[in-house]
Amino acid sequence: MKKLYILILLLFTLNAGNAQDWNILNSGTSEDLSCVYFTDVNTGYAVGANGIILKTTNAGTTWTSQNSGTSNYLSSVYFIDANTGYAVGEHGVITKTTNGGVNWTSNTSVTSNWLNTVFFINANTGYIGDNNGYIYKTTNGGSAWTSQNCTSFLYSIYFTDVNVGYAVGSGILKTIDGGNNWTVQNTGTIYAEHSVYFIDSDIGYAVGANGEIYSTNNGGTLWTNQSFGGYFYSVFFPVSNIGYTVGRYGRIYKTTNSGIDWISQTSGTSNDLNSVYFTDANTGYVVGLQGTILKTINGGTAISEFSENHHKMLIYPNLAKEKITIEVQNISQLLGANILIYDIKGKLILQDYIILKELRFAKNHAWIN
Repeated sequence: MKKLYILILLLFTLNAGNAQDWNILNSGTSEDLSCVYFTDVNTGYAVGANGIILKTTNAGTTWTSQNSGTSNYLSSVYFIDANTGYAVGEHGVITKTTNGGVNWTSNTSVTSNWLNTVFFINANTGYIGDNNGYIYKTTNGGSAWTSQNCTSFLYSIYFTDVNVGYAVGSGILKTIDGGNNWTVQNTGTIYAEHSVYFIDSDIGYAVGANGEIYSTNNGGTLWTNQSFGGYFYSVFFPVSNIGYTVGRYGRIYKTTNSGIDWISQTSGTSNDLNSVYFTDANTGYVVGLQGTILKTINGGTAISEFSENHHKMLIYPNLAKEKITIEVQNISQLLGANILIYDIKGKLILQDYIILKELRFAKNHAWIN
């Protein structure tokens, strides 16, 4: 099979039939899903409305419902290891499993407020945050919690080590003493932030309302804002330079250059997307309203496949900056082909026929001159 590389200077997406960047999985439920978390490449959990907890042990192929012991909405789920996990949500519910979700037991809650987020540093030390701006800390695996009022509401917590952590909601907060004290970071925004994620002790991201994407490369001393409009609910970086953010109306954006540029991906749904999680650089999951679960195995880069007269053709990536690859069994398939190229807003930027004036071959690759 020979590969033909077409070099284009503009950002484009190829009009490629029914190809899309993410596949829609069968969740087996129509309940809204709020959070997804994986403990390994095969085992993951999703939580949401009416106390639903779903578990997969085959990388999302099938999902089974677990008995959470509550009918309250579950907002967030976090696992310390393969067996021990926590889910929190409406009316202050805190439920815990120590056997991989076979059984979930509700712990004594410290509040009747809605709990939005849970994060654990190790088996004993963890944090939860509520919609009234309280952060609660445990140092004994959830048996007891102490509280501190920090802001008006909180959506997400992330710690980079046992002392340094961040919380977002009505602002971005930071602690350097294990949560004993929290200080407001200067961002200048008037909008809520819904999710925070740090790659290391210095580099982090926060996303939220008005399509804002904040980034810092100095541990929160300075935050830089990009705004795309819309509304983002979750952000995740599987590797240092590649990240994803998801939000309202099925929007998924990806960066491959540490947040300098963000490119829209095709989710295949218009449902709000609430949470994104990757198990490696290429394999990721997104959950959202009405039981939506999406999966990618190639980093959200679609491979478009055509078959005409038994001649197979692959075109990828379906979203690119400088180059696309067309794989064909016979290079003559491309002669006279009509190529349509669109930008990410759907505007046609190039329509032409392929005319091969000169081909140079090397190791099964062909370049157009």
